This record gives sequence, C-alpha cells and structure tokens, in this order.
Amino acid sequence: TGPHLDVKQVGRGRFAPSDLDEFVEVDDPELGRVPLGQTPITGDFDSHTVRGSHGIDYGLYSGTKVFTKNGAKVVNTQASEHGDVVTIEIPNGQQYTFLHGTSPN
Repeated sequence: TGPHLDVKQVGRGRFAPSDLDEFVEVDDPELGRVPLGQTPITGDFDSHTVRGSHGIDYGLYSGTKVFTKNGAKVVNTQASEHGDVVTIEIPNGQQYTFLHGTSPN
C-alpha cells in the first residue's frame, strides 16, 4: 500500500480508523501533528483481512513519530526489519501495535 503506518489491535480485534484519535497523534510533514484518524487510509480493515492480516494502514511516511495522550502510554518499542514496532496501551488496557513508526517518548 505504499508508505504507511500499519496499526493493529493486540488480540486481532476490529477497530474504526478514528477509534484512537483521543489517544494518538502523529507528526506528518504535510498535515502537521494531527489525530491518527485525520490521516489518509491506504488499507482498511477488510483489505487486511482478505490477505490474512488485521489492522489499518494509514498513509504516513516510514518513521512517522507516534505521540500518546490522555492516559495512553508506550509500553514497548523494538526494532524490526520493517521499522520500529511501537506498542501502546490505552487507559482501558487495550493495546495496539504500530509498525513503521517511531516513538518520540
């Protein structure tokens, strides 16, 4: 899907593109620092499911900084062959992984 930030809910749950807007902002060179759901979608949940995956691809550049807010926190960051894998946890305990982004924290 070209340059993107791949977001997956731990446990493979379905979520809407704007579900993390209260907890996650990204720093995009064209849009500035905005809630995640205000960025273009380049691969929706259904297209991920068709190829045996789950999640949403947001049209962001590799290395996009991921910021947490409102009680969300980064719980793990690790390097991978596809860029950093950043795992966040929102206040209700649900976790999400972000592939191809970086955590400024």
